[in-house]
Parts: sequence; structure tokens; C-alpha cells
Amino acid sequence: MMFAAREEKKLDVSARRPSILYLGILFLSIIFSLILNLSNEGNSEPSDFRLIIYNLIIILIAFSIRKTAEKKPSNYLSPDVIFTAIYSVFHFFYIFLYTFGVVGIDWEVFWKPEKVVQATIYSVMCLSIFLFAYELTGAVFRANDGLISPYTIDNKILVSSKILLLFCFSLFWGFLLYVGLSGGLKEYREIIRLGNNPGGRLFWFSQYLAMVGLCIYCAGSGILYHKTMHGKIFSVLVFLFISSVLLLGDRGGFIYLAIVPVMTYHYFQNRIKLYVMCISVLVTFFIMGFIGITRSAAVLDLPKATEVYEKKVSENNVIIQTGLEFGTTLKTVVIAIALVPSKHDYWLGKSYIDAFKIVVPNVMPGATRISKGLAVWLTESAFGKLDNTHGRGGSIAMEAYMNFGFYGGALSFLFVGWFFRFIYERYLSKPNLMNAVVLLSASSGLMLWVRNTSNAMPRNIIWAMVTCWILINMSKLFRDSHQNKKRQDSSIGV
Repeated sequence: MMFAAREEKKLDVSARRPSILYLGILFLSIIFSLILNLSNEGNSEPSDFRLIIYNLIIILIAFSIRKTAEKKPSNYLSPDVIFTAIYSVFHFFYIFLYTFGVVGIDWEVFWKPEKVVQATIYSVMCLSIFLFAYELTGAVFRANDGLISPYTIDNKILVSSKILLLFCFSLFWGFLLYVGLSGGLKEYREIIRLGNNPGGRLFWFSQYLAMVGLCIYCAGSGILYHKTMHGKIFSVLVFLFISSVLLLGDRGGFIYLAIVPVMTYHYFQNRIKLYVMCISVLVTFFIMGFIGITRSAAVLDLPKATEVYEKKVSENNVIIQTGLEFGTTLKTVVIAIALVPSKHDYWLGKSYIDAFKIVVPNVMPGATRISKGLAVWLTESAFGKLDNTHGRGGSIAMEAYMNFGFYGGALSFLFVGWFFRFIYERYLSKPNLMNAVVLLSASSGLMLWVRNTSNAMPRNIIWAMVTCWILINMSKLFRDSHQNKKRQDSSIGV
């Protein structure tokens, strides 16, 4: 059966003309960052960061004004907003507090004190360049004002996405049940190592494949019914699945999956008010902070987790401690700058090539491909073998530096800004299933990339596009076959 989306006012104005004033502010902030880098003497007192932080504040104010003052309707959950918010919290929260004397020295961030200022300058410049490219890219698109044209989609595609999700849920919960019965769900370190055996690979594979099914299911529900998820029982199953990932301590996996229904709700069902969005984000970050603080000591053990959390937050207030759980990502940039190129060579794009290698699923016994593990390499180079410590994650800025250096890494954000503006404009001009799925899958991958590496990006987008393409063409094939059969029956009847 074919359905059509009802005509509705556009989510956002497509192909907005670039603001010369806004671009000028961003350009000056980039120049200012370059000047600060050239004059950097390697000191790391709070006062040495103030000009950098003032530069960051100006960027964020200019960005906020640009988003609130632009022609309505305006989308507060567009890719540039998502990137700026997540990137800023992860990279600058701690250093902002340190600059103004709210917190003391974190010795992991100050792993090499003489490199922290340079790492902060570089991270701010990456943000400026991303926003500059995102804004400028609007000039190459043609405006498409008015109402959204209705797009059709076969209900069989939605049913197929549900079947795919049920398969993923079975793998995920089935393996957890098996491990739980054998007593393997007590330590987070053991959980994240489940992938070291063939059965464990299916555990992770189920989550990556579930993202694909979730993008198609949510986008299809939005187009067909203007709902985030069609079917109450199935919506509950999706909620339980995403919540299970968080309860197991995987905060990255949680936001990786949760961003899909959140964006779908905002884009298709009902716009989320800005204040509701802000409150929801704060509550979510608090819960994720609680999980992050306690997961190494207790998994699915609330009394023990609460005890660990109360002891930890006694050192700082709840808000600061929660923020510090996320806001020290800058340490990965510091470590990268300290190690490369003084002790190790630049990767020259190897980690990005590796991200494409793992597009091939690795679920069978024996490795079908081997990941270079940039985030693991960084942790082990700075803190020793992962068996004796914990992972420090990664960063989109760190990975860019590791591959191309200070200037090349920063310039690579021109591509990131262009890419996300491109897929967003494609969706605005033609909000069909494929464009919606690409936008959702790329946004999902971005959630991991900002705080880890690019590993998830190619896999997310390619798996989602290929699966969506297969379902669309199978739907057309069945439809054409059915129509041909009707014609033949009609001819026989005549």
C-alpha cells in the first residue's frame, strides 16, 4: 500500500544566503587563533587561556545570534547546532572552568602542560572553520520556498525495518541473557570486551545494524504517519533497547542511537521548543554523568552505584562533576600534539581509510579486517596497556591533528562543515526516505565521532544507504509485479 506525507510548512528555510557579517566574525576568529598560536609560549596558567576562551565566547554568541535572528522558520536541531553543542561541551567545559578558577588542574588534561594552550587554540579554530564552511556552503544551493511536496513510501518498507529491528533486538538481548546468566554483567570492563569472541561480535553488530533499522523505521514513520515511531508496542521495544545500552554503561552507544528518534520527533512529529530541548539535554547529561562516574564500579547495581556517585560528587557540586565527565576530551588533543610528530609520524589519512575498511562486517571467526584503533593507540601510548587502565576515547579534532597536523587538521573541518550542510540541504529540498535516512545516519555517527574517531561514520551512512536502497527497490519490484499481474488478470477477463 502506498501512502503520501501531508503537505506541511518547511522545517527550515533551504539555501539560506550566507551572512557576510557572520562569516567575517568567524574569519577574524580564525586569524586571531593563528596569532595566538604564533605567540604561544607554552605556559599553562589560567590567565594564559583567557584570550582563547574570550574568542570562543564570541564565536558562540555570534552563532547564537545567527540562529535566532535568521529568517523563520529556523531549526534549532540542525546539524550545525548539534555539532556546536556537543563539540563545545566535550572540548571546552573543563578548560572554561579552569580558566576562571572554578576547578583545579586535571593531570590528564595537563599531561603535557606546555601543549594545553596550543591544543585549546587548535580546537577553537576547528570549530570556527566548521561553522565558516557550513555557512558558506549555503551559497551553492538554490532556494526551495513554499510547502513541502508530498512523498510516497510503501508501507512494506516500514514493516521490513521493524523485522530488521526485531532481529537486532534478538541478537542483543539474547547475548546479554546468555552472558548475564553466566555472571558476566557485573564489570563494565568485561562488557566492552565482549567483542573479543565471535558471539560478542554479534552483540556489537546488532547495535550497529539496529541503527540502520532505526533510521529507516523512524524516517518511514515520520513520512507515513508524522510520528516518531509507528506502533505503541514497537515504540516500547525501541525505548527499552536504547535504555538498555545506557544502563550497561555505554554512553556513546546511547546518544548514537537516541539522536535518531529525537531528530525524527522534531523534524516530523512536533517541533521541540528550545527551552524543552535545553532542559532535556541537561537531564540526559546528568543521567549519563551518573553512569559514567559509576560504571567502572557497578553495572546494574543501583545501591552500589549511588554510593560511588555520592562519594565522587562530594569533591565538586553535581553540575560541575557531571560536566567534568564529558568536558575533558581536550586531553586527547593535548596527547596527540605532544606525541606527534615529535615521537611518532603523522597518520596521513590512515585512520580515515581504516574507517572505510570496517564497513565490512566482522562477525565471523577470524578477523576479516583489522582496525588500527586510533583511540586505543592514543590511550596506550600515553597511559600504558589498556588491560591495566581505561580508554580515554578520542576526538574529531584529535583525529584530524593525528592525520594532518595543526593546520591541515584544522582545514579538514572545511570538509566536515560542507558535508553536513550538503546532506541537510538535500533533505530540505527533497525530504524523501533516502535523504532522511542519510541525514539521520550521519547525525548518529557524528555523536560518536566528536568524542571518539571516524570509525562509525562511513559504516553508518553506507549501511543505511544500501539497506534503504534495497528496500526501496524491492518495494518497487513487488509493486510492479503486482500491477503486471492485475493487468494480466484484466486482459484475461476481457
